[in-house]
Order: sequence, then C-alpha cells, then structure tokens
Amino acid sequence: MVGEYSWCDWVWNPIIGCNSVSTGCLNCYARTHVERSSGRRFGKLLVNKQVLYDPLRTHKSHMVYVSALGDLFHRKVPKDILLEIFDVMRRAEHIVFLVSTRRAGRAVEFLSQRKIPDNIWVGVSAEDRETANNRLASFKRLDFPRKFLVLEPLLGPIELDLTGIKQVVIGGELGPNARPCYLVSILDVVEHCRLEGVPYYIKNIGSFPVHNGIRYQLSETESSNSNNWPKILRPRGQLVMRASLHEYSGTS
Repeated sequence: MVGEYSWCDWVWNPIIGCNSVSTGCLNCYARTHVERSSGRRFGKLLVNKQVLYDPLRTHKSHMVYVSALGDLFHRKVPKDILLEIFDVMRRAEHIVFLVSTRRAGRAVEFLSQRKIPDNIWVGVSAEDRETANNRLASFKRLDFPRKFLVLEPLLGPIELDLTGIKQVVIGGELGPNARPCYLVSILDVVEHCRLEGVPYYIKNIGSFPVHNGIRYQLSETESSNSNNWPKILRPRGQLVMRASLHEYSGTS
C-alpha cells in the first residue's frame, strides 16, 4: 500500500506496465519511475500479486487510486485478472476506488457486461481535443452513475461534452521535460464545468505554466500549491469522489 497521489490517500498498483497510446504518454512519469527503480521494461506488464489483496488488509476508509503505474484495461491484462481485481474492490466496500484509463473502448466492453460495485468510480483520461472526443465517445456508451474525466496532462484547448460525467480532474504536465500548460485552457475547462454544473478539481498547473503570454517555471510542489496560481483559477474546486467516502464508510 505504498505510494501517494495528491488527490488520494494511497495508490494500489495490482498492474504495473503500459505502453504509449497517444501524445499525452510522451513524458510518462510511471514509465520513468518503473524503469529507473526496477530496471524493468515498462512495456512488459506485471501482475503485482504481492499487493493484490492489500485493500482487504485495512479496515480504514480511504480513497485509493488504482494502477498509477499501469493501465488496468491494457489489452495484455487477462480478463481473469481483471475479474479478480474487481472482486477485491467489491469486497473492500469501505474504500472508494478510482479507476482511470486511456483505453476507454476496452473499459466499456468489460464493464458493460457486469454490475460495477458502488464504491468504484471509473474515469477516462485525455490530453487534447482529439483524445477527449474519441475517448468520451466510447465512454458515453457506459451506463454508470460514477464516471469521471481526467484531463492530464492538459496540452491544449478542449471542447467537452460532459454528459454523464460527475467529476472532472485537471492537471498540467510535470517534470524537467514537461510541455507548457496554457492556463487559458484550464480556465476554459473550469468555465465549461461551471456552466454544466459538473464539479471540477485542479491538481496542478504544470511545471511550465503559460499565463498572459509569459512562461513560468515551477517545482512540482509549487505547481500543486494553489497559492502560486493566478486568482482566476482559485478556488481549485472540489472532489466529490472524496465526499462519497462517507456514503460507503458510514462516516460523517
């Protein structure tokens, strides 16, 4: 149960490994982390059985991000492993799980055939207009009340149809090779969410945010601290997914 994520309590990595599917993957943090820390080729998938049952070993209510070091719906993840992972999440009903994927097609194919436990949120990730349009078009076919959208790294303007989306999470690209994050693009998403009444949450504004034609350089900590942001981006929004912890844990 190691690993922190700024918007979750911890990260659960039953699947490690992935491969690039679009331009948003260019500077993938997970790939760099896995290859540097283990020497493994990131494109070779690993079912991490050492942590597979970790959610069942705690009785505390947490919000957990699933597979930050891979994609649960990668085509190389066997169906029986997917079923086992979802069964663990079903049994750990005191935890809210966030499952995000760039492979909306396989996610919809798998999830449409079964009942998804109430403590799971399913999201799709995109970085620009093309990936958002393509993945949301597939994602719309999933009839499910707890769907979210991750726009990270946000690389340009996006026209959104937020039908059925209950949460939007926004972030720029972090790291020394990060591409610029134009804050006007974040603001456009925020305004769109406000108009459609969809809660949003800004994780960070990237390592190289661009505002009013000026490019800034921020550390990861500075980028995630809203005190460093232009006032037009404050407040950073809310995570309704975290609020749903109370629903499943019985806390208040």
